[in-house]
Amino acid sequence: MTAVEDSVTNEAFSMALAEAMKLSPARSNICSVLNRPFLLVERYDRQLDPRGQLQRLHQEDFC
Repeated sequence: MTAVEDSVTNEAFSMALAEAMKLSPARSNICSVLNRPFLLVERYDRQLDPRGQLQRLHQEDFC
């Protein structure tokens, strides 16, 4: 058993809990390739400007 064995499930649960608490987490789904699970997370740091151009949003990571 590795230290991160359940990290995909734990992260998905955390995202679902945040949504249930009326926060706005990024949309995500558990997927797998060759029986290896991963969390697919929609980009949250981009948005379209009025001209339809994709713009990067500034973010800070304090983890």
